[in-house]
Formats: sequence, structure tokens, C-alpha cells
Amino acid sequence: MRLALLLLLVLVGTTAPSAGAAPPDCHRHPSRSIGTPGNGRLVHGVLFPAAGPDHFAWNFRAQRIGGSDRTRWGDCRVVRAVLRGLAAYRGRNPGAPRVAIGDMSLRHGGEIDRHTTHENGRQIDLYFPRGRTRLRALKAAAVRRLREWDIATASRPTRYLANSSAVAERILRHYRRESEVCHPPVDLAFFDASPSPAARGDFLLAVGALVPYKRYEVAIEAARRLGRRLVLVGRGPEEKRLRELAPASVEFLSGCAPETLRELYRTCAMYVQPGEEDFGIAAVEALACGAPVVALGRGGVRDIVREGENGALYGLAGDDGAEGLAAAVRRAAEARFDYTRLRGSAMPFRPERFAERFQASLRNLLS
Repeated sequence: MRLALLLLLVLVGTTAPSAGAAPPDCHRHPSRSIGTPGNGRLVHGVLFPAAGPDHFAWNFRAQRIGGSDRTRWGDCRVVRAVLRGLAAYRGRNPGAPRVAIGDMSLRHGGEIDRHTTHENGRQIDLYFPRGRTRLRALKAAAVRRLREWDIATASRPTRYLANSSAVAERILRHYRRESEVCHPPVDLAFFDASPSPAARGDFLLAVGALVPYKRYEVAIEAARRLGRRLVLVGRGPEEKRLRELAPASVEFLSGCAPETLRELYRTCAMYVQPGEEDFGIAAVEALACGAPVVALGRGGVRDIVREGENGALYGLAGDDGAEGLAAAVRRAAEARFDYTRLRGSAMPFRPERFAERFQASLRNLLS
């Protein structure tokens, strides 16, 4: 799952919106991760439309509007929500200029020398592990080049939007720029409790692409120590290694239909997230379906999970490995979670809230 780390909004002209023009569709790619383009988890992401009646796509590398190097975004729902927000705003304000939108995140990189060039702000070793990465030296050299680009472009955006408080902190720390937090939209109409709820199982659930920074080996070891079954939904370059580490009690799934994923959320004992995420849409989906979330207490999950209320956090000041996760699962298992409160904790991330925040940011930008 790839989400845009940052949104860039730049004032770029005064063309009025075309009457009756429909917003362009995003380019949908078949997923090699855990589902179809409709569920928002695409390893390669979707391409943001190069231009439309209300926007331009900003090409960071070429430092110009448009071009073949269009931004990859990880969730087609986010792309559609952004386009709808732009269309709605300019529909009410016909004289408003078109807006250029870009993505400051990169597909690979690392937080090195105080500059963020990886979508999750982690060290390059986490995404390109030593001894497990082909052509690692070349990739590290490419990251150094990207760092130079990162420094050169950081001051150019008119305004930054961050998809979580953690990302906003990185923007301030590395770029010395304030930003607004605009959480991504989550399809809470689809992800909800079953109309005929069954008893929850005792298995743990983890969802996402099998890549190093997700740290699924931690979830596998924690499940082994707890004697619990783990269902791991996803595919990726780490699959072979993780399968070799996993006992028979770990089940690997991929290519799930959205309905299948929803049923897993509805029946798991709890959702586990052992890696740091910029936001964490899957965690919100799990809460919306009534599953408590146990997660590493870093990154965007701090905007989502509150200890004892809708889940448990670990690694804040202690063990961030398998034993820390196992201990947090034990705490969550002893708690009494109320479905209404679990579902309620997901509601701030509904699409309508995203549209309100995004359009408010446009108003502030264009005022």
C-alpha cells in the first residue's frame, strides 16, 4: 500500500473551470499485492492524471507542469477524493485559478542527513536491507542524488499538506515549514460490522505489501510466542523469506476480494501493525469493522490508536520487537473493547471529513 507522503498545492494560473467538464479518471493498474484496484492497495500505485479542468500535475524532477513523469499515488480513492474536492471548490468559485498538485514522497530512499527522501522516513537500511538487496550500492548512490534534489525543491511549494501528524513533524524538522494535516479518506461505508455478527476468532491479522519496512517477521515471531494463528494478507519481495521464517500457524493470503478482506477484519481477534506507517489506512479499516488495533507506537498510527480505548501501542519506550508486540497483544486481549467506540474512533477518517479539510486548505491557499 502506497500513500502520497505529501501533497503540494501551488497557485499556477487563472483559467476558469471548463463548463460541464468531467474530472479525469486515475489510471488503474492490476495489483500485485492483496487485491483489485478498487480496494486501494496497489504495489505500483495509480498515476495521478496529468491535467484536468481544475488542476495540473506538477513534475518535481523536471520542475515543470505535466510531462511523462506523473506522480504515483497508492490509493485510487485518495486520487478521486482530491479531484472531487478540486472540482467542487472551483465549481463554487468559478474565478479560482487552477492548482498544481504533486507528491514529494519517493518510492525508495531513506531519512538520511536530515532530509526525508523515503515515503516512510526510515533509514535506507530498512528499505534496502544489507545482504538482501540486489544492486544495493547503486540504489544507495541514487538516494544520495535524490537527497540533493530534495534539498533544492523543499522551499518551492506554496503549501504542504501532510497525511498525519508524524509526517507534519518531519516536514517541520527537515524543511523548516509548517504544514496542515489532512488525513486520507477511508471507505467506512464499506468497512463496517457484519449485519449478522459472528463470534470473533482468535487469530491475528496483518495486511500490506510484504516489504522490509513493514517488519512482518516481528508479527510472525510474536504470534509464535503467543501460540496464536496469524493471517498475513499481501504479496511482495519479502514473501519467500517470510514463508521460510513462518511456522505452520501462519497463513499467507493474496489477491483477496474487498469482501474477503472485510470479513477478515470482522472476524479477527485483533489487527497488528509491527512497522511504522505514514498513516495506516488498514488500521482504520480494521477499527471500522470492530477489530482493536495493536501497533508499533510510531508514525501515523499515533493519530489513530489510543491505548486501552481502541487498541494498544508498543515500542514507545521499550521493546519494539517481537516480545514488545506480544506483550501489547496480551494487554489488548485482557481489555474489554466496545464495538461502538471502536467504530467511532474510525469516523474522523471518513471521506466527507477529508473533503471538508481538503477544500478548507484550498480556501486558505487561494485567499
